[in-house]
Amino acid sequence: MNSDFAIEVKNLTKKFGSPVGGLTAVDNISFQVKKGEIFAFLGPNLVLRQILAF
Repeated sequence: MNSDFAIEVKNLTKKFGSPVGGLTAVDNISFQVKKGEIFAFLGPNLVLRQILAF
């Protein structure tokens, strides 16, 4: 992890249900938040934020 980042996420995937026929809620996302930077997930609902909280 680079010391310039407060948060670094790489290749995050979140699936629910069985491996076959389940639901892929988040598929291979990556992001970095630098120290002192303001960062927010924006969208029509809280789904992504709730998924990342698990």
